[in-house]
Amino acid sequence: YLEEAQAAGGDNADLSAERLELALSRLRVHIDPDHIEPATREAEILRAQVADARKRYGEGQVKISDGDIDFELARGYVDAGLIDRAEPLLLKAQREPEASVEVTLTLGRLELKRGDATRAATVLREALDNQQRNAPPEETIPSVEGQSKLARALGDVYEVQGRLDDARRCGRLALRGWERLMIEQDR
Repeated sequence: YLEEAQAAGGDNADLSAERLELALSRLRVHIDPDHIEPATREAEILRAQVADARKRYGEGQVKISDGDIDFELARGYVDAGLIDRAEPLLLKAQREPEASVEVTLTLGRLELKRGDATRAATVLREALDNQQRNAPPEETIPSVEGQSKLARALGDVYEVQGRLDDARRCGRLALRGWERLMIEQDR
């Protein structure tokens, strides 16, 4: 319906932004590890639509970034076992200013799948340290959630490495974060 409204002359920044968000969701749902190439084509079409919307309405009106598209496509590649195609997209997505913790978690899992627990630990440790260093003065749900996810993933990697004390420390850090979020939710 959004595409029909836009084609009928209802073209505006809000409608375009909503249509692009829906297209990203559709890409996420359509990624099939057994048939990845259609998703690759769909991602390129979406990338062109995002670029067009930026030209028409300005940078601030488009919430979807190329990093968002890269991340979704990279996740599909990882699921399809195409790690060599996924890694460059993940690294590119990670450089985006608004990169999500999910990008780093996926990079860490990618390194672990390759059998490089040391590299996975480095990626996750750097991200966790960066999250803690740049945490807002007032805790926010996304920052606590991000730190907790990273701490949990890092703890899992430390456990694989046999670094049990480090794994427990990370587990406690993650647990404290989730506990704070649960308490806040109860309030």
